[in-house]
Amino acid sequence: ALFYPAIATRLLHPIIDLDKQLDRYFAPERSDLVFHLCDLLAFFIVAHKYRIKYLILRSFIVQNLLLVMTRHPALHLRAAALRVFRTMLATGDDFYLRFFVKHGAFRAVLGLLRAVDGRNNLVESALLELFEAIRSNAAGNRSVLQHLVEQHERDLRSLANGRLYERLREALDRLDPAAKEGAGPGNDRYFETLDDEDDEEERPRHPAYRSIAEEAGRPYSPSKRCKSDEDLAEVGKSGAEDVK
Repeated sequence: ALFYPAIATRLLHPIIDLDKQLDRYFAPERSDLVFHLCDLLAFFIVAHKYRIKYLILRSFIVQNLLLVMTRHPALHLRAAALRVFRTMLATGDDFYLRFFVKHGAFRAVLGLLRAVDGRNNLVESALLELFEAIRSNAAGNRSVLQHLVEQHERDLRSLANGRLYERLREALDRLDPAAKEGAGPGNDRYFETLDDEDDEEERPRHPAYRSIAEEAGRPYSPSKRCKSDEDLAEVGKSGAEDVK
């Protein structure tokens, strides 16, 4: 019970506070530390499904992983951060999907794919494999597919000569032929989840995070450390069985 309030927070401190010390943790001599912490975080997501959500919800882990994924000069570290992102999606937990949508994670991922499109390198391969995994398990990724196809059509059509969008669209249409006619009313409401209103003191973020927020099509607004009781209750409800 004490692992996450104390030990896990200390172990993952370089990722939690990475945006405050970008020059330090982006330095070549720190690359191994960031790499291994990404692998450790991926393990926590699989092994500690319930408690890790609280840490992710209360911290800047997702935002800082996006910094590593989109801005770190080392390709293998970008791939390591992407591996964590994929591990979250592979859980099939809608909590992660809603959290990604809130913070513009998919737009950042598509922006990274645009930057490496056609280069045939490690990051491009990992990104294309991520989308192929989503497509091949369409039944388990219906919400992800629907969000990508409906909200990111323009970005998807501009990548991989448009084949990426077509393959995702076909997978979604096989699940629900009615999807060809577009989303029904209320589908956008599905993604309106984590409450933005909070009385906690705002913490200044590194300018690099500002650009990620802007690339996601959202005005820059620093996140808070602690979310509302309603948000925490949602996490508790989804993971209650894990702690029985």
